[in-house]
Amino acid sequence: MSTKYKRDPDSTKILREKNIEAEAAKPREVDKSPGVRLEINAEDIRKRLFPEPALIKRKINYMVLRDQEKLLVEWDSDLYDLIVDTYINPSKHGRGALHATGDKKKKNLYMSDVSKCPREIFYAFFEPETARDYTFKGLCFFGDGNMHHEDIQSRLKTARLARNPEGYLELDDPHCTGYYDDLIHIKYDEKAGIEYCDMVEIKTKMPSAIDNVKQSDYDQAQLYHYAAQHSKRLKSKNIKIQNIVLIYKDRSLMSNKIFGTFRVQPDPDRCVDVLNYFRWLEKMVVGEKFLCAHPYERKSTKCQYCKFVEHCWAKIALPPVKLADVDTLIAGAADAELVDSLAQKLRELITLEKDISKEIKTLTPAFLGYMLSKKLVDIAINETEKFTVRHKNTTEWNRDFLKQKIGEKYYSFISTPNAALIKDLIKRFDADASVFEQAKTIKQSKPFLAITKINNSVETEEKEEEETNAD
Repeated sequence: MSTKYKRDPDSTKILREKNIEAEAAKPREVDKSPGVRLEINAEDIRKRLFPEPALIKRKINYMVLRDQEKLLVEWDSDLYDLIVDTYINPSKHGRGALHATGDKKKKNLYMSDVSKCPREIFYAFFEPETARDYTFKGLCFFGDGNMHHEDIQSRLKTARLARNPEGYLELDDPHCTGYYDDLIHIKYDEKAGIEYCDMVEIKTKMPSAIDNVKQSDYDQAQLYHYAAQHSKRLKSKNIKIQNIVLIYKDRSLMSNKIFGTFRVQPDPDRCVDVLNYFRWLEKMVVGEKFLCAHPYERKSTKCQYCKFVEHCWAKIALPPVKLADVDTLIAGAADAELVDSLAQKLRELITLEKDISKEIKTLTPAFLGYMLSKKLVDIAINETEKFTVRHKNTTEWNRDFLKQKIGEKYYSFISTPNAALIKDLIKRFDADASVFEQAKTIKQSKPFLAITKINNSVETEEKEEEETNAD
């Protein structure tokens, strides 16, 4: 082996030592700035040596709680029943009760009666036992209304606007009474010694009703104006009323405004009309026990919310219904063994109606025919849905009967009878609404299937209300 390039170990060691000495002899730059001492404890060392597994995999930007698939809850029927009972039987639970149906006859007219039907006032005076019982929902409305009143009165008092929560008003001619909710101080005339105030009336409304003053509320305000001018109680305290303030509150809290506030000024002409109406009520309805004709239709809002509606319309039969011909559908009814399978299949087809309309038209008559043949109103599809037999309703009018009852003059206003024209005629000429009820016939269309939902025995339809009124 050639030794030409063989390195001497000793010479290598000597060269390395010389290099080290030369490097150490070089001048060094020294950092004279004060250093920052890092204090690291055992926990910091542990975290650096053994980081959390989640932090190793990904960086966490936030943390949220996800919904569980199943909650450990159950319906508390005992507590629910107890709460309902506090409304139905409040005296058992130490609360003030509304008067039960028929336990107290109406003693005199109230100023709020301006919004009521004369027939309702008649029954309240002379046949109060015929009123229907308050529903649980109605009692909830009463309770919530009282709370809304108290809340607004408390806020007006806190804002130092209100000075006299609630007060009594009474008129001698016509004899009627009323209660206002508050007085708002406006100014004080030191020279005359008179305090000027606005009188407050608070009412709870549905969302669509808080933007405009209702006519009956306006009329009640005119009565308050008139009664305040003749109030001995207000005069004794040197209080003079300038305006009536109406405060509406959206009881459902669904509107953006929540409140509607209006200042109603005196309207002498309208006040005369309202006073004359109350004099007529006092003389004819109360004094002579006069039960007038029906001024509103059976399906009107006035009638639907009246507690005497069943008794009031008892002698007027419901319009006859022309049933649809279902014999041909019954003839094509499916066998009972096929019903369960048809229900599931038909549900899928209706969901995809646009794509498979031909198949729907094949199965629907068979399934509907089975329901009609068995006189079934609905058939459950699953725990939340069911098929329901529905009809569209149209109204037919007996024109000869109407001509005979209301005369050619008034019939000319509704020569093509429809709901809007008839409603306008009743309102303009004080016509007897029961006449139109007797001239009406409801015609059903052929039955059809609708998918409805089942939710604790409360059914919510997927389709809009199908009932229509024909001209």
